Amino acid sequence: MSYSETKGDLFEYVGNNPDEIIWIPHIVNSLNAFGAGFVVPLAKYYPDAKKRYHDYPEFRVLGKTLYIPCVNHNGQDDSRNVIIANMCAQTLGGKRPLYYNALAKCMIQIANDIIWNYDDKFYPTIVCPKFGSALAGGNWEFIRELIHDCWVREGLTVKVFYL
Repeated sequence: MSYSETKGDLFEYVGNNPDEIIWIPHIVNSLNAFGAGFVVPLAKYYPDAKKRYHDYPEFRVLGKTLYIPCVNHNGQDDSRNVIIANMCAQTLGGKRPLYYNALAKCMIQIANDIIWNYDDKFYPTIVCPKFGSALAGGNWEFIRELIHDCWVREGLTVKVFYL
């Protein structure tokens, strides 16, 4: 288990690690808008993440997480070793559209699903942006603590990327 924050391109890291099982959690909103922030490059590399977000309205409910298995975008491997996790934890507008309770619920669900579905010697790596702290208006210091509480303390490795 470990935690790191790295200045760099998350998608470059994922593309350069085709043998690693990687989960990419990020925040989506409950209002069917998928066009600003991290989701713009995400949709470029993993168009299924956007398509499935629009196709499954039952997951656009605060506190729900939609998983999208994807092929690594580097083109070297056709296995579905990248899992996009659309965590619905924000609305749109207002001073702080992020709902911490919904975010924590999504993060706990992700931890539980990883723990139940993988051998603890081979847990996937969580690779994520600094979610919730830009357009969603959340406090990164608090979100970092949620990451430690929900994921790192459960034995998961988390790599946070920012530009």
